[in-house]
Formats: sequence, structure tokens, C-alpha cells
Amino acid sequence: AMYMSPEQADGKMGDQTTDVYSLGVIAYERLVGQLPFKAETMMGYMTAHKSQQPPAPNKLNPSIAKNVADVLLKALAKEHGIPFCVAAPSSTFDLSIPDGSHIPIEQRSPEEVVNGFGRRTAPEGVKVYNPAFDVTPARYIAAIITERGVIQRPTTETIQRHFAERA
Repeated sequence: AMYMSPEQADGKMGDQTTDVYSLGVIAYERLVGQLPFKAETMMGYMTAHKSQQPPAPNKLNPSIAKNVADVLLKALAKEHGIPFCVAAPSSTFDLSIPDGSHIPIEQRSPEEVVNGFGRRTAPEGVKVYNPAFDVTPARYIAAIITERGVIQRPTTETIQRHFAERA
């Protein structure tokens, strides 16, 4: 029950989303050093998975990067009805691209990964993928908050309409 998805706690069949949730619980525990929820009984864990939001992992372990904490919270939030919102300045929107899959993702220096923590952590010549950020699929985002207002249920159309109305 400690790693069970909310759907499984409700007696429903699991699928790939329940795997993502459970993997999120395992990753949270490994990085933070504790489970995302505390309970005394199996039923308590099942209830917590269905109704509670976990503490931000980087608040419990400040060495966890914000983008890593965000990934953990996304895995744990989307499957139990907690809306995931994004705060983004209007200047970060490129209305000329058709959707999020076309967002160019800056690659950070491979040295950040292979020389982590002040020492070499990977063999010379190893290939590294080190994106500066990730793109969350729009279907998981309840709203985008900008200085120009809130975009509810963002799609290409609602984002374009939001900026057209506020031009």
C-alpha cells in the first residue's frame, strides 16, 4: 500500500499511469529519504495516496534540484486529482510554434553531469543528455499563470486566444 497508486487503492485496474505514479513514490523515497506520505496502517497509506499532496521534495532535501522535484511532484500529482499549474512569464511563449513538442530545449553542459559534486562521476567520452528543462504535456496542466492572467485548460487555441485578447 505504501507504493500503491490512488486508482489501485480504489480497486481499479492498473495501467502505465499507475506505474508512473508508483515509480514516482519510489524515486521520491530514494531522493528524499522518506515516503511521500506518512501513515500508521495500510489503509492509512491508501487514503493518503488518494487524498493528500506530498511535501515538496526539495523542501525536505535542499540538495534536490527544483526541476527534479517538479518531475517527482508531476508523477505524484496528476493521478490523484491535484491540479498542476505552471507559472510562466508571457515573454516565454512563442506563438509561432504549433505545440509544445516544437519547443526548442536548451542543452546544458555535459560537465554538469559527468563532473557532479566536484568529482568525475562518469567515464570519459560518455554521451550525456542534459536538458535545461522539460516540457510537460498540456493534458497534465490545469492552468498556466502569467502576468497577463490565467489560461485555464491550455491548448494551442486557448493560449493564442489568451494573448490575442490581451494584445
